[in-house]
Amino acid sequence: MRKPKSVDAYIAMAPKEVRNKLKELRAAIRGVAPAAEERISYGMPYYRYKGRLAYFAVFTKHIGLYVPPPVIEEHKRELTGYETAKATVRFPLDKKLPVVLIRKLIKAGMKKNEARSDLVPQQKRTIEPNANDAAKQKGRTTSRMTIVRTDAAHHDFMELVKLLDADLARRDGEVHSFYAQFNKIDKIKYVVLAYENDKPLGCGAMKEHGSDTVEIKRMYVAPVSRKKGIATAILSELEKWAGELSYAKCILETGKKQPEAIGLYKKNGYRVIPNYGQYAEAENSVCFEKHMRDE
Repeated sequence: MRKPKSVDAYIAMAPKEVRNKLKELRAAIRGVAPAAEERISYGMPYYRYKGRLAYFAVFTKHIGLYVPPPVIEEHKRELTGYETAKATVRFPLDKKLPVVLIRKLIKAGMKKNEARSDLVPQQKRTIEPNANDAAKQKGRTTSRMTIVRTDAAHHDFMELVKLLDADLARRDGEVHSFYAQFNKIDKIKYVVLAYENDKPLGCGAMKEHGSDTVEIKRMYVAPVSRKKGIATAILSELEKWAGELSYAKCILETGKKQPEAIGLYKKNGYRVIPNYGQYAEAENSVCFEKHMRDE
């Protein structure tokens, strides 16, 4: 079966007797979220509004509506009579669509996404030093580390990225210009910084790569601050943030000439995958992925 390239095509390819229901569901979503982006993702109609908002799909006996957690759980009482899962509700084809309820679910999803979007302004938390890491410092005192969530406009992030790019230019040599074109920060919204006594030590970032995936970008720790668990703390914070935003998977690319980075990702549960997208033919690239655990 050929894959639809638009929601109109998806509906047109559905059985004739369910097309009106699909149109009704689509209208309900767009009526509540007119600013949402509409496209096909994973073969299904998908709506994005400050993050994942909804998917829907038609099956033999029902239409499935997916809304990221915890919306379904929070409306469980109103959904009595419908089969539900953590993020899905099934509407039988032989029953009328509960349009008012669908609108309510979409509105709730929008509010959740708006609240998450408002989290981008700086958030800080302090991490106590790991006893083993402190011991490795040969008796030196290890201060508390502060983790900050921010965005790509942060001055310290931009300064750390300059250091990262200089390091990569040295390692990559002639192929640096190829990789540099994919490392611009203007489209990056989510950034994590690590500090010790107000001194920036390292950074990491992520950006959306598909409807349920984020790509980890711009990971860097200053040479004098390495081997203290800082990179792992930054990566863990990015993964936690991705989970809060309802993303299911993290992917990333690093270079074969960056053994420290390869070791970091393997240590933190990432597995090597075939090179994706623009890196598919890049001989110096190694790509990884990690699926977020359901909480």
